[in-house]
Amino acid sequence: MSELSKLDELAEQLQQLRDAKVLQTPVSSTQSVIAPADKFGHTTAPFPLSPPAQQYHHTTQIQSHPSLISYYREREQAGVPRDTTSNFMPVLGPSQSLHQDDLENSSAHNAAHVSTSRRLHGLKLDGEQIEKIFQIFFEQYHPFLDILDPSLSPDNYYTMSPVLFWAITSVAARRYEEEPALMASLSSPVTGLIWSNIANLPHSIGLIQAILLLCNWPFPTSVFSMDPSFILISSARSAAMQMGVHRPEDMQDYLRTKRRLSPKETTEAVKIWSAIYIIAQG
Repeated sequence: MSELSKLDELAEQLQQLRDAKVLQTPVSSTQSVIAPADKFGHTTAPFPLSPPAQQYHHTTQIQSHPSLISYYREREQAGVPRDTTSNFMPVLGPSQSLHQDDLENSSAHNAAHVSTSRRLHGLKLDGEQIEKIFQIFFEQYHPFLDILDPSLSPDNYYTMSPVLFWAITSVAARRYEEEPALMASLSSPVTGLIWSNIANLPHSIGLIQAILLLCNWPFPTSVFSMDPSFILISSARSAAMQMGVHRPEDMQDYLRTKRRLSPKETTEAVKIWSAIYIIAQG
């Protein structure tokens, strides 16, 4: 090889080193980097501002972990009942935020779901009516007597306690303008349902909550002596004491299954016991 060829080769290597140094020069996030021209005068496309590997890693990390909405939607589709007493919650990392797609899908899912129709002594309410009635209750009545969980659906309440379901319906029926006579129609069957549940042991928390609702917002009566609220609130207090609601720290001693109450259950017991005395004195 001649000396002239060696010099050309060294010059080409030197140019490559200079080009590599230019590529390593840091740039601000607002600048676009243009690759230098090669020895033929051609240039390449601008480099992206964010490294492709970082973009892919971020997308993969989001897609590989389901969001809370997706998690609970899958459980519901699989027929897994909602756990209202557990504090379990899937843990999401900092980068595992909810997608806009998840939010839209969840809204469409909730909009498509309508509560089951219910019937009581010949009186029937369809799913849409029940949804509106429960919305009225939790918007206009629940803030004044916070003893229920607004996150539960009407179907959840009916499964947990039919008498509580109908008590909620009876209270909210006062402001249900589509059926002005609904409350009067519910008065007799719901009152009979309350008394039949009191007669059957053991009592449940749902029964106590139903009594509290109907004592705080009783059905209209023609005379004061016909109002059963005084007897009902005494029954609720006796049932609560029999279940140990008045001693939530030792409530497991009154239960058929020995277990410790969760902090949420303890708070609910305190609210119920406080509501009993507030309503009794009212």
